[in-house]
Amino acid sequence: MPTPQPASAPRFGIALLRVSTDKQFQEGESIETQRRKVEFVARRERIDIVRFFIEHYSGRKSDRRILDELFDFLADNRDIDAVIVGDIDRFTRGGTEIYLALKRRLRELNVRLVDTTGIIQPERNRLEHLGVEYQWAIESPSHYAEIFMAEKARAEASDILTRTIGQQIQLTRDGYQCRSANFGYRNLKITTDDGKKKTIMVPHEVEGPWIVRMFELKAEPAVRTSPGPDARARGCNP
Repeated sequence: MPTPQPASAPRFGIALLRVSTDKQFQEGESIETQRRKVEFVARRERIDIVRFFIEHYSGRKSDRRILDELFDFLADNRDIDAVIVGDIDRFTRGGTEIYLALKRRLRELNVRLVDTTGIIQPERNRLEHLGVEYQWAIESPSHYAEIFMAEKARAEASDILTRTIGQQIQLTRDGYQCRSANFGYRNLKITTDDGKKKTIMVPHEVEGPWIVRMFELKAEPAVRTSPGPDARARGCNP
């Protein structure tokens, strides 16, 4: 009888699902869409996902609390083999430098990064045929593809922000409102002469009179109170 082969060790992973707080970055990449893609890849790779990290934050930022929690979790759970993301831009939109720094941190924890699009390939030892290993001999066959996607994610973020922020600046200069209303006002949608929907601020029915009254009180002359007879008896100056 053939000798039974030992079962392969279980493989565990975690997943990072991220959507930006900016609506222009969210189209087609909802949390649920990313979850379905990640779970499919995990089943295919026979990885048991033990935790999902869900982030509603811009991938351009470097101070991401969820990423800190993710790395703390990996440091405390050294049996995790992989971090699965929907795409490189879900991991970061910070460009090449930030992407490589984050991936280096994963490597130091012996954790590989897996994306559902299949861009990222496992690293290999170029001296494996000689039975030796040096850090400089470890390479990723997909290194340049990963760099391209990391820069593409950064450039897309920059392009979108250039268009949207530029438009907001122009609207503000034209007298329209692009953010939440200031205290004492509320936003009102109007239709301009060219048929476009835009937002202006109008006085708030409740808060508005408060602001008016505060300025009225500030404009009123201060009322000087004369000291009473007891105060004069004690020698208090008026």
